[in-house]
Amino acid sequence: SDFECPTCGREHKVVEPIIQKNLSKVDYKRLDLPLYEHHEWAMFAALGAHAIQKVAPAKYWDYGNFVFANQETIGKQSFDKTLKNFCEDHDISWAKVDAIYRSNSERQALLDQVSRAFDNGINSTPTHILNGFIWAAWGVYDFFLATGSSEAVSLFAQAVATLRANLHRYDLGFWSLYEQSGTLLPMIASPFYHKLHITQLRVMHRITLEQFFSNYADRWQKYARSRSKRTRALCYKGAFKLCYY
Repeated sequence: SDFECPTCGREHKVVEPIIQKNLSKVDYKRLDLPLYEHHEWAMFAALGAHAIQKVAPAKYWDYGNFVFANQETIGKQSFDKTLKNFCEDHDISWAKVDAIYRSNSERQALLDQVSRAFDNGINSTPTHILNGFIWAAWGVYDFFLATGSSEAVSLFAQAVATLRANLHRYDLGFWSLYEQSGTLLPMIASPFYHKLHITQLRVMHRITLEQFFSNYADRWQKYARSRSKRTRALCYKGAFKLCYY
C-alpha cells in the first residue's frame, strides 16, 4: 500500500480491526508501494516505516496507524519533521531512525521493490471492483455447493451483506461504476461491464431471493435503455481515460 493513498487509508481503517481480532488465524504483512510520481511524501513515509521497523519493530504498526489516520495534515509540513515528532513521542531513537531514513541504500532497496512490483503488473494501489467482488462471492457459494461447508455459508452471507451495504456506492444515478477508484473522476463502467453488473445482480437475486438485487438490476437496466444516460456515461468514460490512462 501507499501511505499517502486515500483509498489505502480508508481500507486500513476497515482492515486493521479485523486483523487485530484474528491475529491467531492470519499472517498479515505490508508491502510498500509508494507511487512517488503522484504522491509527494509517500516515498518518505515508506522510508520512515522501513527505518522504524529496523530500530523499533514493536512501534511499526503504531506508525502505520498514525500515518493513515493523519493523511490530510501530514503534507502541511516537511515529512522529516513529522517522522521526528513521531519518534520523540514514542520514545524511539531519532538518531538511529534518521540514519536509516536518509540512507541511499535503503532508498535504492525501496525503489527496487517498487520496480519488482511493476514488473509483476502491480502498478497501482488497491481498489474495489464490483464484478470481481461478486465473482469471488460466487466462488465461495460454489465451494459450499461442492462441500456443504457451514463456514462457506457464513462467509457467503457476509459477502451478501457487504454487497447490500455498499451497492449504492456504485450507482451514479445514470450508470454503474466499475470500481471505487479513489480518483477525482469516477471509474465508470464500460457498456460491457454495465451489462455484466446487471446480469450478476439478477443472478444474486436468484441465489439469495433478495428483491434488493433485482431492484438494482432493473434500475441499471433502465439506465442502459436511456440514450441520454448512455451518452453521459460515454462522456464520463472518455474523460476518465484522457485523465488517467
